[in-house]
Amino acid sequence: EYRHFNFENNFMAGNQYRFFDLRTLNFVGQNVQEVKLEEDSAEAFLFPDKDRGREVFAQYPEINGNFTINNLEVEGGPSAADYVTVNFMVDTGRPINGDVYIFGALTDWKKGPQGKMVFDNETQMYTGSLFLKQGWYNYQYLVEGEVSPYLLEGSHFETENEYEIFFYNRPVGARADQLVGYRKILHNPQR
Repeated sequence: EYRHFNFENNFMAGNQYRFFDLRTLNFVGQNVQEVKLEEDSAEAFLFPDKDRGREVFAQYPEINGNFTINNLEVEGGPSAADYVTVNFMVDTGRPINGDVYIFGALTDWKKGPQGKMVFDNETQMYTGSLFLKQGWYNYQYLVEGEVSPYLLEGSHFETENEYEIFFYNRPVGARADQLVGYRKILHNPQR
C-alpha cells in the first residue's frame, strides 16, 4: 500500500558505483595504482578512494555493481583470467562509528567478513583486500552501524536505479500467494 504523505515508503537512491579495470596485468588499468607480479601470484593496489558522502552527483558509465571477467592479454577471455589479490583503500581521515565493507557483486551483495575493512591509524584509511579474477569491477563502500550506510558514498536522486515490482494475489480459500504480475523499471537510465 503506497501512502505518499508520510514518506515511510521512501528510501535512499544511493550513488554510482566506483570501478576499476584489471583486465590486464602488464600495465595498470583505470583506477589501478600498481600491479606486483610474482612467480606464483599477482597483487593489485587500487588508488586510494575518497569519501564521496558530501560530494555532488557525477554520472559515468557503470554496470550497476556487477563485474565482467576478462583477460585482454591472451585468447580465451574469462577462462584465461588469472586470480589477483586486489587491495582497496578509502581515505576517511578518521575512524567511523560502524563497520566499513566493500560491497557489490564482487562480495555477492553481502556485507560479510571477506569484504570487511580495517582502519589503519597510520594512514587514516580503511583497507581491505579481495581475491578476484581479472576483469572490470564495480563496487561501493557501505557502512553498518549507527550511521547511514551511504556515509562514504552519498545518496542522490539522479542515480540510475533498477527496480523490480512483483504483484501477488491470494485467491479466496487459497493457502499461498500467487505471482500474477512482474515489472522491471529502470529509473534515470544512462544514455
